[in-house]
Amino acid sequence: MAIRKHTSEVWTMPGLIGGGSLSPLLSSFLWACAIGRRTVLVAGSRGAGKTTLLAAMMLEFPLSQRIVLIEDTPEIPVARFQGLGYDVQALRFSGSGHGAATSAKDALKVSLRLGESAIVIGEVRGDEAQVLYESMRAGSAGSSVIGTIHGNSARGVLDRAVEDLGVSERAFSSTDIVVVIGLIRSPDGSRFCRRVTEVAEVRDRGAGVELVSLFSTRPGSTCAEPTEHFDRTSKTVCGIASALGLSPEAVVEVVRTRAHADQLMAETATGPGPLRDEGRVASNEVLSQCLFVPEGPEHGLKRWRAWYDERLAR
Repeated sequence: MAIRKHTSEVWTMPGLIGGGSLSPLLSSFLWACAIGRRTVLVAGSRGAGKTTLLAAMMLEFPLSQRIVLIEDTPEIPVARFQGLGYDVQALRFSGSGHGAATSAKDALKVSLRLGESAIVIGEVRGDEAQVLYESMRAGSAGSSVIGTIHGNSARGVLDRAVEDLGVSERAFSSTDIVVVIGLIRSPDGSRFCRRVTEVAEVRDRGAGVELVSLFSTRPGSTCAEPTEHFDRTSKTVCGIASALGLSPEAVVEVVRTRAHADQLMAETATGPGPLRDEGRVASNEVLSQCLFVPEGPEHGLKRWRAWYDERLAR
């Protein structure tokens, strides 16, 4: 039996950066995936931090984005997200009582009927996975889809989806990226640390799919770093560009520029303030207004920095 203690606040990307779980560039890329309507699977073993990362990704959605959360066991603090200003509707598919869905498939079908909602799935498993993937291939999922799944590698996630969940490889290609988080032993061997070890892009190759590494952990590195495939030719980058009405080159520039903001937040925010969830939400709203200005993202970053310095001084 596992007992999990849940906090009232939500872990933020700067908090995870400060803890060494991921890099500022990867944090910025995951933000772009959230606003760019991508499909993301967060994979890992039990206790690796999948739900923590999933909740942090939910904070990357703009406040204008409606979110439908599907869980069997309540782990995401829905009331907290609602208190931050998010429109979150939780669909439970176990237990009984008012508002409980009879099955995961029923909950998923309800969420797909809600149109332009981002779909967040506590864990992708069972026969609802087939409904989800066929709907995504048909274009029925109106916005981002993010969820967790058990697996220690992108290849392991693909094998699990195909062999255990009955999802065809062609349908699985609707996934944009698989983010793998794991428990890595510290250099002195005294403890385990949560680290994103791999980010793989799923590319359709006709009869099957190809997994292309966008971020990987290299010898001597503390967290996953970008590979040569993280550029304007990436399927995911091109998808984000299409959703936002930008060029792939512009998306890469915005992501790399925004990473400086995440780095600064992780370095300077201590205790209450920007590291907390309400500070992250406020920062994201300002960044979204600043980064897409005609003068370019570097100019927008300066505007955000002025706002951030003022907030720190309060």
